Amino acid sequence: MIRRSPPALSDSFPCAAPRPGRRRAGAALLAGGALALGLPVRTQAQSAYPSRPVRVLVPYGAGGSADNAARIVAEKLAVALGQPFVIENRPGASGTLAAGALAQSASDGHTLMVAPTAVAAITPVTRKTPYDPIRDFTAVARLSGALGMLSLSPAIPAKTLPEFLKLARESPGKYAFGSSGVGTITHLTGEVLQQATGVKLLHVPYKSIVDGVGDLFAGRIAVVFDPFILPQVRAGKVTAAAALGGRRHPEFPDVPTIEELGIDLQGFSRRSWFGMFGPKDLPREIVERLNIEIERIGRDPEVSRKLLALGLFPDFLPAAQFGPQVANDMAFFAGLLKQLDIKLDH
Repeated sequence: MIRRSPPALSDSFPCAAPRPGRRRAGAALLAGGALALGLPVRTQAQSAYPSRPVRVLVPYGAGGSADNAARIVAEKLAVALGQPFVIENRPGASGTLAAGALAQSASDGHTLMVAPTAVAAITPVTRKTPYDPIRDFTAVARLSGALGMLSLSPAIPAKTLPEFLKLARESPGKYAFGSSGVGTITHLTGEVLQQATGVKLLHVPYKSIVDGVGDLFAGRIAVVFDPFILPQVRAGKVTAAAALGGRRHPEFPDVPTIEELGIDLQGFSRRSWFGMFGPKDLPREIVERLNIEIERIGRDPEVSRKLLALGLFPDFLPAAQFGPQVANDMAFFAGLLKQLDIKLDH
């Protein structure tokens, strides 16, 4: 049974001008939160931050959602702080190469990382990694949320999700879904979809979903869940079959949510975010400075438009709240994987 459409996303965009006193209150919150998180307090040495170009690690290849989000924010930070914020893509090993490099970096704010939920909250609870997000990282801020879209290959005889599921039930194991790597949100979406609907799909992981676009066009994979594919939806090259994230995409209001189609994905798709991290013990002053600028960037209408075009939206959360969210999401995904008996060893 089709449910009524949830509220439009545009109502929730944090682009409105702040109320008087909000910035001062926000700075106070950040300062208190930094103390609560145990961030070290430094005064003289960090006052000129940044003093040289800042390296921003991205755990996936160029052109994907993480890379796009990082570049949009880095461009604005460079203008605001007067030093280049240089993107360094380090794909591979499900994002652990970049994350491991961050864990070994100096805690001076000149090496940061923009990463999705998977790198910070999923992969560390499914395998041994060269980092512990709680012990080895400073959670600087949540940057954005994601509006995933279940999109179908033009090479298969299905234009809707029910049609695709019918095909998949008739031919178990014939159709494949692509993801941006083992243990990513896009991988888990496919696993939970199989659990919820009883279909059997093959999983094809890529270093970046960018690498899977040609396979999607050709029908070598039948479905993807990544917001990166939205430009191809606009161009009519692939079919949008269901919106993920609990609400319809404002650009595609006729595409139902997966919940409206009667499929329960355990609510985890709403935990899809991109955040900024630093090495452990990042000085409080640096965290505060970055938070002030990132919050301002999130209110920029130009940034909102750019992110929405990529299937993302500004969703700032300061360090004092983002750190606990990472820990909460780690516990959530560990419990979900155990409950559904999903093994991430393929």
